[in-house]
Parts: sequence; C-alpha cells; structure tokens
Amino acid sequence: MIACFWNVREFNSPLKQVQVFSRLGKLNVDVICLMETRVRSANMARVIDCYSSDWDNFSNHECSGNGRLWIFWRKGLNFSILAAFDQSLSIVGEINGHRCVITTVYGCNTGAERLHLWRQLNEVESMVGESSWLIGGDFNFFAYAVESSDFERLGLYDNADMEALRNCLSSLELIDHPFDNHADRPKPFKFFNCWARHEEFMNVVKESWQSEVSSTAMCCLFAKLKRLKLRLKEFNRCHFEDISKRVNDKRNQLEQIQLANLSHAGCYIDEKNTLQKELHDLEVVEASFYKQKAKIHWLKEGDRNTNFFHSAMIRKIKRNTIRLLYAEDGSRLDTFEAMSAEMVRFYTELLGIEDPGVKSCDVDDLNSLLGYDLPCEAAVAWDIVQGDFLAAIKEFFQTGILLPAFNATAIVLVPKAPNAGMAKDFRPISCCSVMYKTISGIIVNCLASFFPDMILPNQSAFIKGRSIVDNTLLAQEIVKGYSRRTLSSRCALKIDLRKAFDSICWDFLMKVLATLGLPEVLRAWIRACITGARFSVAFNESLEGFFKGEVELGRVTHCPHTFLSWL
Repeated sequence: MIACFWNVREFNSPLKQVQVFSRLGKLNVDVICLMETRVRSANMARVIDCYSSDWDNFSNHECSGNGRLWIFWRKGLNFSILAAFDQSLSIVGEINGHRCVITTVYGCNTGAERLHLWRQLNEVESMVGESSWLIGGDFNFFAYAVESSDFERLGLYDNADMEALRNCLSSLELIDHPFDNHADRPKPFKFFNCWARHEEFMNVVKESWQSEVSSTAMCCLFAKLKRLKLRLKEFNRCHFEDISKRVNDKRNQLEQIQLANLSHAGCYIDEKNTLQKELHDLEVVEASFYKQKAKIHWLKEGDRNTNFFHSAMIRKIKRNTIRLLYAEDGSRLDTFEAMSAEMVRFYTELLGIEDPGVKSCDVDDLNSLLGYDLPCEAAVAWDIVQGDFLAAIKEFFQTGILLPAFNATAIVLVPKAPNAGMAKDFRPISCCSVMYKTISGIIVNCLASFFPDMILPNQSAFIKGRSIVDNTLLAQEIVKGYSRRTLSSRCALKIDLRKAFDSICWDFLMKVLATLGLPEVLRAWIRACITGARFSVAFNESLEGFFKGEVELGRVTHCPHTFLSWL
C-alpha cells in the first residue's frame, strides 16, 4: 500500500483537483492525505461527487472551518474514521490482515496553538494500541536546527518549540524519518550579476588575481580561478547572504527612524536619508538576484516586481526538483542517494563505456562516401591565435593540452515532459567552462565558412542559413493526403535514433575529419577537447559522480558544430 501526504494549498480549483488525482493515480497511490485544502463545507459535495466512484473520503470540516485536512482512500480498502481534530485527522483499517492507523497533521503557526496538537496525538496514541501507526503532514516546525532552511546561516540552535516536538515524538515512541540534508554535497559555483554592482567587487577581484603563481599559463589560470572562487564565496556571505532578510531588517530600521523623526521634530533626517539609500540599493540587489534565479526578462524601467520573480523562482525549483524515479527494472527510487546513483549509472553507461560493437572504417571508404575535401588554402587559416588572447588559450593551441579541470562538464537534467519518471525521460544539457567554450568557439569559427559545402542539404538544423522548419514542412507535405482512400497503401515510420545519433565513436569521428582534409593540428585540438571530457550529473542542485567519457554524446556535446561537421 502506498500513502501520500501533500500540502496542496487550496483544493477548490477543478483543474487542480484533476491534476492531483491524475498524478497520484499514475503513482498507484492508495491513500491520499491532503493538507491546507481550504475547501468550504458548501463546496465539499461537488468535489465528492466527482470522485466518489473511485474514492472514499473524510475531512475535518466539523472541527475546522475551511477543512484543513482531507483523506481519500481507494474503494475496496477497509478504512474508517478513528479521530478528527482541528490539527489532525486519523483513519484506521486493515491491510493484509494487519491493523494500521494513518494520521495526517497540519500544525498551527504558533507554539501555544501547537500544544493542542501534542495533546491530540497523545489521545490518538491511546486508541492505536498494538497497531502500526503512520503520521505524516506539516507540523509547521522542525525538531532539529539542521532541518531548517536557514541552518547554514544560523548554525545549531534550540528553542522551546523544537523541544516540545521532540518530547512528543519521544513520548509516543515514534521513529522520525531521517532528514536528508544536502548542505554537505558539492554544488556548482554560480556567479550572480548583483556582485558586479557592489563597490568592493573590483577590489576583491584585483586583490585575488594579482598574487603570482609560478607554473604554466593554463595551470596559473586554474589556480587563480580557484582562489578567486573562494574569495567570491566569502564576499557573497558578507554582503549578499539571505538578501531578503537584509531588506526586511533595513526596512524595519527605516520605519523606526521615521517614527523617531515624527516624535522628535526631524532630528534624524540624515540617518533617514542614509537608510533610504541603503534600502534602495538592497532592493535593487534583491530584484536582480531573484530575476537571475527565475530566468525571466522584465521591462528595463519600472517596478522591480521582486515578489513576481520570487514566486517564479520557487515554481522553477519545484518543477526541476526530481522527487521520484523508476529504475530500468521498474523498481521505485525515492531517496536522494538512490535517484542520484541511478542518474550517474545511466550516463556512465551512455558516455563512460565504449561500445565494442561500434567499428571504425578506412579513410578511403569514407572518402568515397563523403565526396568533399577542404580547399588547400584553408590550412593557413588555422593559425589565428595571436595578439591579445589569454595566455592559457595560446598555450592550448600551442601544446594541444587541456587541463581536466577545464574539460569538466556538469550535465543538467531537463524533463522532456511533466512528471518524468525514468533517467531516459530527461534531456541532458551540458554546462561547460568558459575556457572550453572559448577554445571550441575558435575551432568552430575556423570551420564555419566550410559547413554549407561540407554538410548535406538535408541536414537543416544548426547551420547558418538553414532552418529546421524546412524538414517539418517537408514531412507534412509527404503525409498530406495519406488518409485518402483512392491512394495506394502506404505508411510512415517514426524511428528512434537515440543510440545511433547520440553516441559517437571517437576513432570514427577522427577518421571522418581526416577524410575531409582537416590539418593534423586542428584534429589534435578537437581530439584533446572530446577525448579528455569528464562528466558530473547536476542532480537537485548537487553535483553527483565524476567519470571520464569514452564516447561523445550529441545532445550534450561540448561543441555542436564539431559534432555536425561529420554528418
């Protein structure tokens, strides 16, 4: 049996009702415990009528005006109401001949009101007896400081409300589900645009960058970037951490000064002006932070719309967070460790293992198939790295060596469809280093002018001057009229080319490039870029795994034009 606890935050919308029952139905949930439904008693009958054919239900409307809690269980399950209160609702029944009790909780916001909840749970405990007891929901508080969202900022602490919850768990002899703290897991470094607007930002960068490092140009660049990353993290903690709280605190200070001016005939005008400027600067930073996190563009002038960007960011985080996966054998994965291990396994097998069945072929055979050679004068164009390029970029084109740190890629997972349930249902997007993008960009610029002649006309995507819409229109024209009875029998096949298209044999790619007439030095640069790649999977804002690639993946390839050049 599967039970689900969900804080739905209003359940009045028919669309939301359909979405909830549809999603939980696909997950084969047997018992649905909803919190904060806010459905009025007058509207209950309408909801019950829609789902009474498949579900039995009970709510605590008699104890709470808007029905904070509502439990649904599938027809055929032998459940009945055990106890109903304003902050808890309990049902009892038999599962496979074993008596069990399920309690859903939605605690009040204040400690004084939550005292009634502890008494309610003690009363239910006296009815449970020897039965199994499952409690879930939203206590609106936590037992330990590490479970708080601001733990990294506040550290360890304790108070009476936390102690009351722990005492309740102890007296009822309940086993608390372990809290999964992601704080100690590695996370990718992110640069926020608001940093650059701070008056001390340039000084921090200069102070960190001016310290000399004795090594090769590329190693020197890596060491300076690593050192600067630590300085910027400390800079962020000092000036921007918990920016919303800083804004609220500054706003409260301004209100206190304004009240003091009213009672003391404007004695604090200078302090008020200073606080107004500081508040304005913090609000600009806050708006910039949430705008960047939400990835939504807004008008250049006008209202900052911080609340809008904040809500958009929250929706984006909820949409991209992976909470459930199914392995290839159909087993259900719902812990961070199991889900992240499944993702790392999937991409390790896809990228980190070479397929022994994929064989290369001779250059002569490829030459007869491709029928294209680069013009002889193109070779002189490769020597384009000179002037004001960074020393590390010059070193790469001089030595053909790229440090593994610059060839590390984070694979970000984007669901192909809502409620993606397996690793293959996510679209991998690679996040490469700026160093790598610069190198691959230079290589692409060398080849860009030859792409139109090098790549067949039926490849219409990602090529300047061509449009992927052309193939879409062609496909529509081909199947147009297929339904006519006067036509001869025919069909259209949709073929999954994922395995054939996504994974590229490096040896085959190198021979194709040699057949096309690319100079050896250019092929060495491309080889250094693709054969030294290492991957990590960005899973729920944490980096998991670090493995070396043995094949190149088309969708997450570092340089798409390099990939396209062999088609």
